[in-house]
Amino acid sequence: ERDAGITGFDWVTHYRDPQDGESDLALPIALLPAPVVAVRDRFTDVEAVSGWDLNDDLNGDSGPHPANNDLSAAGIARIAGLQAVVGTGVTSFSGDRNIILGGGGSDTMEGRGGDDIIDGDKWLKVQIQAPDQSTPSTTDTKLVDSMAAVRDDVFSGKTDPGTLVIKRSIETTPAGVGVDKVVYSGARADYDITPNLNSTEMTIAHVRNVGGKPDGTDTVRNVEQLVFTDQTVTIGPNALLSPNRTFAARAINTTSPAQSVSLTNTGNGPLAISSIAVAGTSLGDFAISTNTCGATLGAGLNCTINVTFRPTAAGTRTAVLRATDNSSNVPGSIQEVILAGTGTIGPPVNHPPTGLPVLVDQTPQVGQTLQVNTAAIADVDGLGLFSFQWQQTTSAGNVATFANITGATNPSLVLAGGVTGIATVGRRFRVRVSYTDGIGTNEALFTAASARTSLLPNTTVTGLSVRAKSNAPVSVAAVVPAGARTMNISVFRMPTGRSVAARKLVGIALRPTPRSVRHTFKLTEPKLRHLKPGYYQVEVRVGANKQQLGPAMTRTVKING
Repeated sequence: ERDAGITGFDWVTHYRDPQDGESDLALPIALLPAPVVAVRDRFTDVEAVSGWDLNDDLNGDSGPHPANNDLSAAGIARIAGLQAVVGTGVTSFSGDRNIILGGGGSDTMEGRGGDDIIDGDKWLKVQIQAPDQSTPSTTDTKLVDSMAAVRDDVFSGKTDPGTLVIKRSIETTPAGVGVDKVVYSGARADYDITPNLNSTEMTIAHVRNVGGKPDGTDTVRNVEQLVFTDQTVTIGPNALLSPNRTFAARAINTTSPAQSVSLTNTGNGPLAISSIAVAGTSLGDFAISTNTCGATLGAGLNCTINVTFRPTAAGTRTAVLRATDNSSNVPGSIQEVILAGTGTIGPPVNHPPTGLPVLVDQTPQVGQTLQVNTAAIADVDGLGLFSFQWQQTTSAGNVATFANITGATNPSLVLAGGVTGIATVGRRFRVRVSYTDGIGTNEALFTAASARTSLLPNTTVTGLSVRAKSNAPVSVAAVVPAGARTMNISVFRMPTGRSVAARKLVGIALRPTPRSVRHTFKLTEPKLRHLKPGYYQVEVRVGANKQQLGPAMTRTVKING
């Protein structure tokens, strides 16, 4: 055949071809020696080719094609199902690119130059829609594969030729039929292969040693092999189910904590999961509690199946966890792991919990919210609902004796400030976490004790006042907040009010009080006892200790001569 598409985006399909299809879009109509290609199909400006149900050999070209050969939105809509092939939302497709569809059988396809779309399972079906003359209705229609099926009706005048409509659709061959190959012109190392997770699609990009014949970046779907000049890469999923699980001995009719089994797709194609279930001798003693595996598992991904054990009889109990999928491109492939446990008669044996609760912050401060993290706690007998009881040391000086804090039974505890909070300064905190496990045993765990509680570093004085006069000590008065343990008073001489010429620091230890108290201090240090006339700035800072001082409060005073 000689197929000249000329303008527009044109197709050739082997639908209903009784023999293997062989189409090479790079084989032009003219200028070829007749003895070599006399019986081969030849093409001009044909951009897409489709096989059918046999073992077809389909090849694209490397272009270029005229600009008016592009596939338009109208052209996409003209073929039912073509939108899914070119991609959702795509409204145009360059005529320099090829679309190659394999269909059934074991097809060999090569896109050559351009960014092509290659699909091993889809194929183009073309039929004629005609009035159905076998029914009395004038609106009934039928689909036929050739004009021969309606020729008699047309020639007899029953069917108006103007009512015949060409119907085009993209069909899909069931997965697993045949082994489709895509051929590339270079070595495997010259290409990047990028799977599209949870689908049969991948991107094959010719990125190295391109030379004068680049294969472009192809979108490839539903193929089983990629053929390079140095090797053939098999495309497909590979399922790994692991590990085997053995459960601790349990009393009859008590349920164990769940143990996890992972299903991993170590292949380079999506894994289609048909079912995951418990089977075997004691299948009623094991149950799937949760399962994160969907219908498809992408290349390189894994999912988790959690299984519990509830013996119905004494003695050894065994079963298997079975996954049925298409591992190695074989539908119905089965992977199994062994599940085992022992049922016991009589009171169950308790297993102590492992792991401890942890305080999120080990250095509490007044006004802060303390929280406990229970993620590390585990119990093979099963974890129940956690209960919490916060405790603190009985006094600021005591570091070992703890007592319950009334009403503090939540996972968090607010260290209130003010009169309430001062009682916590210097104390240490911990949490008792308790629960009833799966066999009815009450368990209790404690966090490690926190460091001593301190004031927040932004603690500051209020009501600061300063009195100073020549040849007399400076007097500083301020309201000191509850819990403050140290005060620093700094004096700056400011000849111009802008710079510091001299500084004297006075450190004062305070006895923490349960409420704010106004203090007055006379600065009797020799250098501060007789200040010369001028301007001075007095700065006061308080805090939990010398390293945790809050913001400064300042006052400027003038000493007259």
